[in-house]
Amino acid sequence: MTDKEMSKLADIIVDKIIERQKAYDEEFKADIQSMVDENTNIEFGTITQDELIIEEIDNLTETLDRLETEENYEAARIVANKIKHLKNKYKL
Repeated sequence: MTDKEMSKLADIIVDKIIERQKAYDEEFKADIQSMVDENTNIEFGTITQDELIIEEIDNLTETLDRLETEENYEAARIVANKIKHLKNKYKL
């Protein structure tokens, strides 16, 4: 097989792969649309690192409140330090 023939064969293979991928993409889009149509509460998006950190701080704050209610002050101090560390590190 000559270089020209190999190049032509490679082009044919790449074209078939691209064609197949386009079909998969369309199928995926249809599946997503079907999910959205069935459930209007679905949201798509991304979560930023800041949002994740804020969520973690909120969870730690809830834990801190619970620990203080339980009068577990040593554990509460540790959690409070974690909250302070996250707020300082991420400037929140």
